[in-house]
Amino acid sequence: MKRTLTYFILILLSWACTYEFPDTDIILDSGSANFTKFICIGDNFTSGFMNGALYTEGQKNSIGSMIARQLEEATGGAFPQADISAENGYNLFSSDSNNVYGKFISTYVSPASEDPIIITLPGELPTDYTGDKNQLRDFSIPFLKSYQVDQPDLSSNLYYDRIAINPGSSTLIEQVSASSPNFFVFWVGMYDALHFAVSGGMGEYDPLSDPDLLNDNDLTPEDVFENSIRQMVSTLLTNQQTKGVVVNLPSFDDLPFFYYYQYDFVTLTNAQKGVAQQHYFTFNKAVILHNQIPDIDPRPYIDFNDNGLTLYPQPVVVIDDSLSDGVDLYGNPLPKYRQLLPGEMVLLSIPSDQVAYGLGSIIPLEKKYYLNPFEIHKLRVAINTFNDVLSQIVAENPDRLALADLNTTIEELAATGRVDSWGIPDSFQNFFQDGLPIRADLSMNSIFSLDGLHFNQRGNAYVANLIIEAINLHFGSNISSLEVNQYLGNTVVLDY
Repeated sequence: MKRTLTYFILILLSWACTYEFPDTDIILDSGSANFTKFICIGDNFTSGFMNGALYTEGQKNSIGSMIARQLEEATGGAFPQADISAENGYNLFSSDSNNVYGKFISTYVSPASEDPIIITLPGELPTDYTGDKNQLRDFSIPFLKSYQVDQPDLSSNLYYDRIAINPGSSTLIEQVSASSPNFFVFWVGMYDALHFAVSGGMGEYDPLSDPDLLNDNDLTPEDVFENSIRQMVSTLLTNQQTKGVVVNLPSFDDLPFFYYYQYDFVTLTNAQKGVAQQHYFTFNKAVILHNQIPDIDPRPYIDFNDNGLTLYPQPVVVIDDSLSDGVDLYGNPLPKYRQLLPGEMVLLSIPSDQVAYGLGSIIPLEKKYYLNPFEIHKLRVAINTFNDVLSQIVAENPDRLALADLNTTIEELAATGRVDSWGIPDSFQNFFQDGLPIRADLSMNSIFSLDGLHFNQRGNAYVANLIIEAINLHFGSNISSLEVNQYLGNTVVLDY
């Protein structure tokens, strides 16, 4: 028996010495696509815009540049970008005529700080790009709208002006066409809805279908969007060998900017509640008299919930100019105040440091800081229609276009960040990427940056992988994905 066992071991050793293990090196293949001239067309979301600004580190880790690096492994070409050359960038959300601010950071301002706060750093205005504009492959223009791709006055956009071949006369669609791409990523349309949404609906929700008459905060009409997108994609597909991937639009209300605060996020101590109730005492008496007038739209009272063992969430008090006119007890115009209702949205842009001093309770919130049900409905309908257009265009070009369905994925993830006023999330489901938890709040594991709208580096890697997956599935390529945990999420900086 010993001889048999020894003989068997010798056979195994002999086999081990002669066996040739398979080659583990994977040969990357572009499949039916050609990546040698890859371009990216989009807005903030593909440019690397994050934390409220476009700055160098964000641009280097943009979705476009991430995908380009992966495509380069499979015969992809260079991906020249118009380097923004800014450490902190220019924060359009916070800057004004007197102050230039840069990116948001989360920081402990002193050793005694219990929680970090979000502040803005000093910023830098974008400067002209001095490189060869004819060689650019990244056509990501922050705040771009669909109908602006063929408008020379897009030069009023300071991010396009710095790369325009002939500012004031050349158009983005001309520059894209001149780049002669053979593969592209196309993600346009987010700001056709977001300008209206971020402004609190301070634009037209049903404007005339004339691009020349549209203002920044207007919700883009559906026919204008479709005509513009079709024109752009048609131009991209002029070369019969060109292929690409179209990214659909996540819904606005799946971004933390619109769900970080709840409609009833304010809490009041019993003393503060007493002050607030007294503050609205004469107002409520005037409302009672107003509602007794025949054939007039009734006005709501301002009332606050009683506290129990814990402070009870209070619906935010807002200004609503759509309320019916009335007069107070002294014959003066009755202020148009009401409280938000379930389903309405408070925006992340509110001056939250003022809540402790009565904002949202005795100081009503301005309209630019919330969205009402009608505006929310209009936005949802518009985004659904925009996505129908994108899906239809892809379906019409099945051999040349792939669809990356970002809308569905972000909707699922948003449930991890959306919580009610008691802190209970919509979903307790956990999402992981490369063993790393993925969330849709503003925590360190979030894929969203501190502005609540745009992705951070980790989020860009996550989205880039979704786009790469769509490319591989549709065109038979095997482009490698990114390791998401190699990229930064949201970090806390010590500022003392």
